[in-house]
Amino acid sequence: MRFATGCNVDQLIKIDESCRSKSTEDPIKLFTADVFGMFGYAFADLQQYKWFKEKSLEEEKVNYSPLKDIVNIDLKSDEEFKKIALKNPVYLLFLVVQKFHQSQGRYPLPEHRANMCNVT
Repeated sequence: MRFATGCNVDQLIKIDESCRSKSTEDPIKLFTADVFGMFGYAFADLQQYKWFKEKSLEEEKVNYSPLKDIVNIDLKSDEEFKKIALKNPVYLLFLVVQKFHQSQGRYPLPEHRANMCNVT
């Protein structure tokens, strides 16, 4: 099991890919989280997760997506943007914050408010 926080999206993708490449029989589970003011997020890549339902004792299984499939979305595409914005505005906020960090090398902070209007 691995935990990551305070990383940019490129670092998180590398960590996630490393966990996935080294785990065949016993998957390395990854949990990432961060907080930006009053907004925070958590991401879990459990790869393939199995559990038993309590009442029926039937095995259930879920396959998790790699982080790069979740963050590599073209926000300039109107169709993708509308689909994400309507479905989950918090997810859209996560993507925007990550793209900002990727392009500016920092997270948006109130003390940089005057300069944020000039970011493209």
